[in-house]
Amino acid sequence: MKKLTILQTADTQLYSKMLDVSMHSFKTYCLKNNISYDVFFGLKKGNKPWHASLNRIFILKSYLDSGYDSWVIYTDADTYIVDQEYDIRKYLNEREKHSIIVAPSGKLPPRWWDVNIGVFAINMSNDFSKNFINEWHRKMMEFSDDDINNEKKWGDVVDDQDLFHKTLQDICGIQSSILIEESAFNWNSLFIRQRLRDKGSLNERIDWLKAEIQKTGVVVGKGFDSDDINYSDGRYYSNKEFIEALYRSILLRDPDKNGLLGKINSLNSGNSSYIEEIYEVLNSKEFSIGYSKFTKKYIKI
Repeated sequence: MKKLTILQTADTQLYSKMLDVSMHSFKTYCLKNNISYDVFFGLKKGNKPWHASLNRIFILKSYLDSGYDSWVIYTDADTYIVDQEYDIRKYLNEREKHSIIVAPSGKLPPRWWDVNIGVFAINMSNDFSKNFINEWHRKMMEFSDDDINNEKKWGDVVDDQDLFHKTLQDICGIQSSILIEESAFNWNSLFIRQRLRDKGSLNERIDWLKAEIQKTGVVVGKGFDSDDINYSDGRYYSNKEFIEALYRSILLRDPDKNGLLGKINSLNSGNSSYIEEIYEVLNSKEFSIGYSKFTKKYIKI
């Protein structure tokens, strides 16, 4: 196997709290097994926390467009690795002929395309997989930004799982290339397990995840060194740009390095918000002292 990537994503405000816990399970496994671990915090489309589920469509499309041609395992924020010694490369190598490996949804009556996409593996060297990603993305792009942004609850406008199911049905011949099984990916699987929305509140699910991950011997901390993994955090970069712009536009200077990192960490963790950061700068002694410079720069008489 040339390469293997495990992908996770979440918004920056709500589900990031869950991913901040579950990612320790995947980070530990990937570092130990030389697997690429890609994480994205932010929204590729939409403006609600649940729109983070759309990210995978755009990220997989970007992989495809870049020429990536090996396996990708996508896994939701509410998942963890139950067996840190599991040989996922061996499992995938033995199933190299398949385009997608995914578990059934469990709904009745069972239908071949009705699958759980909270965890799935996709073989991007397979032509069916390439066609699938392109068509899933095309279907997604039929929805306007305004319609998605005005969505009141998950699924009212766009349901990426429903689009996944429809895409499977629309691609001729793909059924024979898909492997539907739950030995590696599902609620009680041998490798990646999931804690679904109907299993408690967000905080209850986070507590459950933390407890289950720690049973596997993985320490769940408050953070990690981004240099350790292939890490794409839209949360970090958007917050960095905000703090830099805030200081430059109001205090008329760049933030110092330690202050910048402190502000970013505060925003990342949810301990602060953009509004609170603006108020803090406007009420600071530094702004009060430098107010004449501020008015001179922006107010022309």
